[in-house]
Amino acid sequence: MRPGKLSLAVVAMVGVLLGLGAEALAAGGAESCLVTSQSLLAGRATIRGAAVVELINYLPGNNTADRADATLTLTYQTRTAVFRAHIAPASILSPEQVMCDIINANPKATVLVNNIETELSIFQVFGFPTPAVPSDSLKLCLVINKNQNVTCQSVEPPDFHRIPNTASDFTGATILTIYVFN
Repeated sequence: MRPGKLSLAVVAMVGVLLGLGAEALAAGGAESCLVTSQSLLAGRATIRGAAVVELINYLPGNNTADRADATLTLTYQTRTAVFRAHIAPASILSPEQVMCDIINANPKATVLVNNIETELSIFQVFGFPTPAVPSDSLKLCLVINKNQNVTCQSVEPPDFHRIPNTASDFTGATILTIYVFN
């Protein structure tokens, strides 16, 4: 098991062993986009897609990187767009925390508008009202029931891989579900 994957697995397992429910795991401020109740998700619009995250100068021992560069391919209804975001510095405590940080970085897609390249947010591309803070409207789920079974998870757990001849790692989340609260 890679050091990054092992670190994330240890953080999650310690939380389970200490009896922390999803509410305790989500208590960090960086995870303001995390929903821990299945009932809050009913009837919400969903954006589905995948993400690739590169961690520049990743230090598995303290779960930090100088920078995280993310590319998200997202689809809502019949529209698909590729968005990019950058976070510096980056803390890697859980897959949800990383994705919440990426959402709060307000990823942008470059599109042609009147033959001029323009950067548009997820809200602009998919036609949702733009909030002051992206995580006010875009949410991830991590719902763990009383038996410690995960019943909803928006982000596939990462599997970090070292990029040869660099101090960087990358991971891909082929399952990414974002719920829209507006």
